[in-house]
Amino acid sequence: MEHVCKCSLKVSASGYFGGTKDTVYDGILYASTNYLSFIDPNRRKPQYKIQFGSVNAIRPGMDQSSLQIETSDQKYHFINFLDRDDAMGRFMEMWTNHQQNVADGQSSFLDPLAVATVSVGGQAVKVSGKDVNNALAFGKRHAHKVDLQVKDGNVAIGFNPNKKRPSEQRKSNSGKASEPPRRYVRMAGHSGLQGSRMGLYIEQPELVDDDGYPVYKHQGGWFLYYYKPNKFWFVGSRVGKRSGWLYVQSDEKCPDRVKGSWRYWDDSEKKWLMDRNVYCEHVTQAESSRLSKEASVPQTPGSEEEDKKHKDTRPARRNQPRKGDLQRAPKSIFVGSQLENTWFSALYDLYLLCDPPNMNQLETELAAS
Repeated sequence: MEHVCKCSLKVSASGYFGGTKDTVYDGILYASTNYLSFIDPNRRKPQYKIQFGSVNAIRPGMDQSSLQIETSDQKYHFINFLDRDDAMGRFMEMWTNHQQNVADGQSSFLDPLAVATVSVGGQAVKVSGKDVNNALAFGKRHAHKVDLQVKDGNVAIGFNPNKKRPSEQRKSNSGKASEPPRRYVRMAGHSGLQGSRMGLYIEQPELVDDDGYPVYKHQGGWFLYYYKPNKFWFVGSRVGKRSGWLYVQSDEKCPDRVKGSWRYWDDSEKKWLMDRNVYCEHVTQAESSRLSKEASVPQTPGSEEEDKKHKDTRPARRNQPRKGDLQRAPKSIFVGSQLENTWFSALYDLYLLCDPPNMNQLETELAAS
């Protein structure tokens, strides 16, 4: 939850507002989970950061477009709001939510604006606020491989392949490893241009969306996922992307319950074609093991022209350094983060460093995690 308003900050040299020496700064007032930040759009840096925990009051100002925010030691006078009442309502709601979370003992997300520097394996990586939260979630899920440290607004990431996985820790503690429940589905019925997309898909519990829609992954590395804006079940290379190779429109929570007809992308005709033979079915774990053994992982399917719109964006796995050998790792492992400007890509590169390039083993380890 966040809120952004264009406004101005009025500052008095004496600390009181309304004097003759007031200075007005134009900028953006940004509210996230923990902070109110006034950002200079030219420098793109916060000029003032106000912790919600230190806010005592949020009040309307003297005129119809101003707002006063009071802390224990200072008052901030924001002016020139396009809609002061809406802004005040949003900011007060976030402030109240923060106070309630603190009272309930709940932890809050890291404010992206609090992250001053990010380094992965000692190399600086430029990130956006959304990537920060993605990386924190990734680090938590794969804590046995990735070490994440946050200190004074600086984030450092390393990896620790020698640390026991959660499953191994459970084995040593109880002698029995538990596995998160997951479902298996099979896509079948199509032998045409997108025939390689048929086969076994394994649920990835860590990728479930906020509304409970599951995500399934194929041995080939692509996904079966739900795209909520259009109510589509997609088979595509990236979760959340509004494109892929097959889709069907439905609001069913499980793809194997869909009754509609699937469509597949024909790149030669540049359009979606219906195939009423395509279906998705639930399979048991025993059946999934058999299907996994019978199936051979296909190479990148089709011609380059067929897949150029939906190219698999996973980092290249060739010339990988030895497991745990970060210092000898070539800089090319960070290419994903440089190209896409995401911290998550760099973390994924690190994750690949910890494992040999074997998809079956990768799936086994993810299941054990």
